[in-house]
Amino acid sequence: GDADTFADIIGLIGEYENVLDRHESLAASLGAKLTGPRLLRGIEKFFDGPIKTTPLQPFSNPIGWLDVVSFARSNPKDFTLVQKADGTRCCQFVLKGSQVEIMEDDWRLVWSGALDRFPLDHPLEEDETAELATLDILEQRTSILYKKADEVAARARILNHRLGQRKQDIRRRRSTQDTLPSRYQPTNSTGSSSSQRTASFSAGYDLHADLLQQFLAASASPPPSRSTSVTGIPITTLSQPSPSHSVTHSQAHGPRYSGHAAETAVQPVMDSREAAFRSLITQRTDQL
Repeated sequence: GDADTFADIIGLIGEYENVLDRHESLAASLGAKLTGPRLLRGIEKFFDGPIKTTPLQPFSNPIGWLDVVSFARSNPKDFTLVQKADGTRCCQFVLKGSQVEIMEDDWRLVWSGALDRFPLDHPLEEDETAELATLDILEQRTSILYKKADEVAARARILNHRLGQRKQDIRRRRSTQDTLPSRYQPTNSTGSSSSQRTASFSAGYDLHADLLQQFLAASASPPPSRSTSVTGIPITTLSQPSPSHSVTHSQAHGPRYSGHAAETAVQPVMDSREAAFRSLITQRTDQL
């Protein structure tokens, strides 16, 4: 496979990790209809003014009204009104490393305790139940994922070892063929067969890139038609006349030409079968 085969899975795992790092709800991030987020959206409508921060808060982690209410409950002495230069009053405090400012009316709403009846400091019980169920589901899915990943890794290592063995066998056979002189090779011939094979490709030709393009084209092509046999050899090739049939047919024309006719009839059949099996071996090698 290519390097981006598992990119989607790794990206999905990264999204789950980001939710956990932000201490957010996995159930809510996956689309569960929880009560807590709806309650917070309703509480935010009680406030009139915006939350001003200096410097500006990043969009990924802004300061919300829940943070302001939590700060007021935990730091009541710092949650007070101050008078500005223009005569208006506001509430200023430091939160998350930023100077926060809210309007006087919003300060009064928080200071009155009207929001204390809402469980803002901890999630609702039904939301926690949904979060636990979501964690159970994700734990089951992740356990299946890493077990499959271990299986894929083990089988990939075995396949890689077998591929290396086949490559060594092919190189060993080619080196043996290059060292042994051929009985049909002329005595005055120069250069080995390996050099001739290398010379058949131009200097700028990339065999690996060409093969990868062929593999992609083959994977995108439709499956073979039903006219081919189980072994992948066309049925028309397998339906060639047998040698005995050719010999019998040749003997009917006369005993004087029987030997020569049988030889000429058998030879094309053997050549066709040899070509068919050669194409089958080439097809299986390409698939591997």
